[in-house]
Amino acid sequence: MSSIHIKHRHCLEHSETRDRVDRVARHLERRYKVKYTWEGDHLRSKHKGSFAHVHLADGYIEMKIQLGLFAPFRGKIERVIRKNLHSVIGDEQDAPSKITLHKKL
Repeated sequence: MSSIHIKHRHCLEHSETRDRVDRVARHLERRYKVKYTWEGDHLRSKHKGSFAHVHLADGYIEMKIQLGLFAPFRGKIERVIRKNLHSVIGDEQDAPSKITLHKKL
């Protein structure tokens, strides 16, 4: 099965990181019916045969995604995820003050 594994470093406080990730998860739930749950600092989601596990740690986010039916779009999906991580979470030097999601694949 095709998968994506991303470890993204950032400079946000843990609570701010969780808030931003939760806001994105709620957006995906409303727009695409993506189901998700929090288990401590782990967000787990599923949608149409794909599964995602997001782990929040101090200074980084780690994502592991099993694509299922979306495997043919792996490259496009990974590019959009990386772009959104940067615009929502930022990087090790800076974090955006406003969340901007890039919706197009």
